[in-house]
Amino acid sequence: MTGSPFRSHRSSDRCYVSIVCITARPNPGLGRLLDSIKDAVSGIEDMKDPKYVEIVYGDRLWEERQESVIHLLKDSGLRWQYVRDTPTQPGPSPGGARNACIDAARGDWIISIDDLTFLTPEVIARHWELYREGFDAVAGSFLSLEEGGEPFEDDSRVTGKGGVIAPVDGTIWQSWWGMHTGFSKKAWQRINGYDELFDGVYGMEDIDFGHRLKASGCSMAWEPGLKVLCERGSNHNDTHKQLIPDSAPTSWVRGEVKWRNDKLIEISRACRVTRGMRR
Repeated sequence: MTGSPFRSHRSSDRCYVSIVCITARPNPGLGRLLDSIKDAVSGIEDMKDPKYVEIVYGDRLWEERQESVIHLLKDSGLRWQYVRDTPTQPGPSPGGARNACIDAARGDWIISIDDLTFLTPEVIARHWELYREGFDAVAGSFLSLEEGGEPFEDDSRVTGKGGVIAPVDGTIWQSWWGMHTGFSKKAWQRINGYDELFDGVYGMEDIDFGHRLKASGCSMAWEPGLKVLCERGSNHNDTHKQLIPDSAPTSWVRGEVKWRNDKLIEISRACRVTRGMRR
């Protein structure tokens, strides 16, 4: 597992929800995310005490900006943990960053999002309801934001663009997209977390995670009406090209050169289900 908790504000050991966000981008939108979390917390009757919600922030660029990030986290008034993302795999390795943050998280329920992603006011409350209803995991949807524009529907699981078949609770594991998911920490422990060997191209570490949640018997919900806002402007750069500008696929899959993602998902999907199988 990569990364380690750096500095954190602990008001008590009790926590209900941990909001996990990972980043390797120069402009990740942390200030706006913190404001959106505070707005979402203020509307929850049994969570108005901020100690019941925390943000766990995993940062690949922590050496460059730890002081400014800690300043924002402290000023937010939220409970927080700042996690060093120090991967053992090349590339973005988002699975390793997510695992490090979730391992440090103190919440019973994890809301996992990408950077440049902001909560809408109902997100935390609805996630907590789903947890109390007995779900092990939930996939939420998103709206996209272009610079200077209004939010618009951009989730092909909702719009059907590109021939994507609309999922339901029983099939959402096939379309498990990482920009907005939730799951219990126990479910994450049950499948031994994200597979850290995925190389970070087009989110296959998330698809694999969904497959293994399903295979382990988790109860999974699809909430297309539960939205976060995802910024898609100039700040949303390609982190794979940023971290490895000259990278190219290195694995052979059925006679074709592809990313390691493709190879892992094809040859060993059924094998990496139980605790201890992540390599």
